Amino acid sequence: AYADSLAEHRAKGTMPKMYWQHNPDEPIGRWLSAKEDDKGLLMHGKLNMDVQRGREAYALLKAGDIDGLSIGYRIKAY
Repeated sequence: AYADSLAEHRAKGTMPKMYWQHNPDEPIGRWLSAKEDDKGLLMHGKLNMDVQRGREAYALLKAGDIDGLSIGYRIKAY
């Protein structure tokens, strides 16, 4: 499900964006790597601790209030 879009990012030298609650006005960090494995999409990233939402996401993760992130996507054609 992710192979084509990840290949496009690799070809462009880009990565998907990391947003707070899918809001493109609130980036909270950046993805460092992304690959599709046998369980789905595996991504490693770094929160930007210089922005408020990055610090909030870190606090929620550290406390165990959240344990992962969701992704946003657009369907090109079906």
